[in-house]
Amino acid sequence: QDLWAKQSGVCPLCEQEMDAPFKNTSGLNIDHKDPNRENGFNNDDNLQLTHGSCNRTKSSSSMMQQSKRTGKTTMQLLGDK
Repeated sequence: QDLWAKQSGVCPLCEQEMDAPFKNTSGLNIDHKDPNRENGFNNDDNLQLTHGSCNRTKSSSSMMQQSKRTGKTTMQLLGDK
């Protein structure tokens, strides 16, 4: 619920609203912004709540790969818009 509130209920990958986690958690995933395999950490700054389908599309691409794919800066991907 903390990640959902921090993100104002919006999936950072598709920028669409997500169901509140206390209503429906089946379609939501906790995702690493920077994957573990690329030295991403398990702290709050590196975690985001996403739609399951968005997370599967993202797979485990790095922030740089996501930036190239989406046209967003890494700061935008991190939520500092």
